[in-house]
Amino acid sequence: MDKDIDIIKTIHAKYLHFMNNRDINKVSELFEYPAVFKGFLDKVQIAKDAKELKDIYKDLITSAPIADSIMLNDTVPFKLRDDTYAIIMSYSQYNNKKEIFSGSACYIFSKINKKWKMNAVL
Repeated sequence: MDKDIDIIKTIHAKYLHFMNNRDINKVSELFEYPAVFKGFLDKVQIAKDAKELKDIYKDLITSAPIADSIMLNDTVPFKLRDDTYAIIMSYSQYNNKKEIFSGSACYIFSKINKKWKMNAVL
């Protein structure tokens, strides 16, 4: 497997771990700025720095369905160019064992100054 794919998968796993633990400070360290977000919000938002990212994530978390469990169905990395990859992750959210949402998320990773960082979550 491509070494870069291993690196972005590791970053993605850290992101999911930090999000699951609601550690937005650690989440913010995974990003290069500006960073773009859509999620369950009505519009695309751009964070110019870690403080803005934390504010956006407060809104993202508030607007997401209330779930007591999440099932990751599939995670597929795509090479867009040598310095840019995307991961498409399909997942389902459950509350009291009843599915309340099923869909996908797209995570964009870029190699900037020889270091991989996230720069979009859609």
